[in-house]
Amino acid sequence: MSAAPRFRISYRVSLMVAIPGLVVLLSGLIILQSYLTTTREVEELAHSLFRDLSRQAFHRTRDHLSAARDMVTLLQDLSDQGRLSEDRKALGGELLAALRSNADYTWVSYSDEAGAFTGAYRASDGSLLVNASWIINGKTKMEEFTISRDGVWTLARSSDDYLYDPRTRPFYTRAMQAKQPIWTPPYVFFGQEIPGITYAAPRWDRQKRGIGVFSVDFDLNRLSELMRQVSGTGSGTTFMFTPDGTLLAHPEVKCVECEGKQGRLLKLSDVSDPVLRSYAEAAKGVDMTPAPASVADQNVRRLSFNADGKHYLGAGTAYRVNDELSIIVGLAAPEALFLGPIQQNLRMALMLALAVLVVGFGIALLFANTVARPLLDIAAQMNRVAEFDLREPAAGRSIFREIDRMERSLNGMIRSLSSFAAYVPRDLVKRLVTTGEAARLEGRTKRVTILFSDVAGFTSLSERLAPNELVQKLGDYLSEMAGVIASEQGTVDKFIGDGVMAFWNAPEDQADHAVRALRAAMGCQRRLAELRARPRDADRALPTRIGLATGEVVVGNIGSPERMNYTVVGDTANLASRLEALNKAYGTSILISDETASAVQESILCRPVDVVAVVGKEQGVKVWEPLCAVDDAFAAAQMALAALTAQALQAYLARDLETASKLYRRMSEANPEDSVAAVMASRCEDLLKNGLPEDWSGVTKIRHK
Repeated sequence: MSAAPRFRISYRVSLMVAIPGLVVLLSGLIILQSYLTTTREVEELAHSLFRDLSRQAFHRTRDHLSAARDMVTLLQDLSDQGRLSEDRKALGGELLAALRSNADYTWVSYSDEAGAFTGAYRASDGSLLVNASWIINGKTKMEEFTISRDGVWTLARSSDDYLYDPRTRPFYTRAMQAKQPIWTPPYVFFGQEIPGITYAAPRWDRQKRGIGVFSVDFDLNRLSELMRQVSGTGSGTTFMFTPDGTLLAHPEVKCVECEGKQGRLLKLSDVSDPVLRSYAEAAKGVDMTPAPASVADQNVRRLSFNADGKHYLGAGTAYRVNDELSIIVGLAAPEALFLGPIQQNLRMALMLALAVLVVGFGIALLFANTVARPLLDIAAQMNRVAEFDLREPAAGRSIFREIDRMERSLNGMIRSLSSFAAYVPRDLVKRLVTTGEAARLEGRTKRVTILFSDVAGFTSLSERLAPNELVQKLGDYLSEMAGVIASEQGTVDKFIGDGVMAFWNAPEDQADHAVRALRAAMGCQRRLAELRARPRDADRALPTRIGLATGEVVVGNIGSPERMNYTVVGDTANLASRLEALNKAYGTSILISDETASAVQESILCRPVDVVAVVGKEQGVKVWEPLCAVDDAFAAAQMALAALTAQALQAYLARDLETASKLYRRMSEANPEDSVAAVMASRCEDLLKNGLPEDWSGVTKIRHK
């Protein structure tokens, strides 16, 4: 035999979780795979674009600077051939022609060993000027001319103490020391807020002695313009800096901080742009070793970093201009620039998946309810059948053939059991099922309270009515009686013709069984009185006598193995039956035993009626009549009646018949409907008239049932 599962899950929950869960899982996997694949492809595309832009920026920079070598070489050749004039103005014209030949040049100049300087330069407004200075008596005299398109020279400014000596400038000193052409590190042009670099080459005399320096200056702002053109593609920001962190070019950031005529190039650490600073920090973790210009465009590195709360993609290439100058060309752009459309598509896909999930959940809920609810209803109905609740459920056919077949079978079983239940005490069976007692022959001794009821004058009633009418009237009456008994959790054992037998404290334990039983008896009489007051219901209000007794009996399944009855047997049952019949003698509707009266004295006010020895018994028992609940509005008056009745009965049993007669007669006169007082007063008067028998003990012996 296979072991039962340790735990069980709801079929409805399973469907509601499984279908949406499957939708979510498949949608999530598809979206995730698509997102990851597309992201990788876009990132590769972005880095490929970055490589192209970095190479483009590199080539433009290299081409921009490489023209300087050709120009300086040409000037050296002209000097060697003696074709360069020594006259400052003539030399200025030749240098101006060289400047005009290349729009990338900022300055083309010549400085000699005496400190004389002649140069042509391009102003920020595009005009061309020639600047010449020479040293006389330790002071630098300077003249600067503008040159018109038709070649007219006009003095623009002059100075007798210009404070400039080219021999102290980096391009001159480095070229002379190197004895070969050199590139200077970036610096700020004298008297201008212009960053630049210079290509300088020494000039030799016939004795190979350095007598001057040719130089071509580049305004790094031109490189910034180149970077601006590259960045203008909308794919990021392109910039240049040196390995030591000196900013050379940026499309938006000014690279020079003015400090008098000298000025100062900014470091990356001086720039407030978080993207540029984060790029430089990320570049430290990447191999940015400058490569020779010939292979630098093959040395593009990729990198990524976070700046200003955003994730950036970047690329860079470093190349070596000469031993003293290396440049890093970098490019950076927000990742969202490339992934934004993908993320937007992802959001749309997630919204679509959410909509599909809601629809899937709705379908799952509908499907689960369509399948699970009928199954739950069937299970609930089967539980009710197990508790002997045989109400037939409302018709509700399932669209599923198998479930509909189960519903039809269950309804057929309920109808069959309902027919059978008409022959057994339904409440009793329900309680036996609840307590779990098996249907086998067995019994036990238990203290219970038993009720017997009977219809007064039923024989004459049956003679007046047709059989069907009698059965219908009796059925209505017994239904009312059984309903009141059930309201006090009593067990209806059987209907004996027009009578009812019921008991309390079995099969379920009831500590207050006597109180419940007496409340039920009083409730039955009250209910019949209510029906009697309504003409349309008067037919169901048959006059009824009830007897109750409390004591030990044998209770259990009694009968044969094939047919048994859950009932009680014993003297207490006989006493209750006799008390029911005894009501006729005293004109009462309810009589209870002494044990019952003792058990209910805290809740219900009773008065003693007589001491009676029922049929088959020689020993008498005190018989009581219930009056009202102790908290009833008329309890005070009824308490006085009970005390007076007890006093009269005590005098009667003490043979003080005159006192007893007076007390009973007083009660009868006060309430002519008090049948107990009338009966006992009449008995006292008869005994006073005829005398007491010799064996008289005060016990009334009943010799008939």
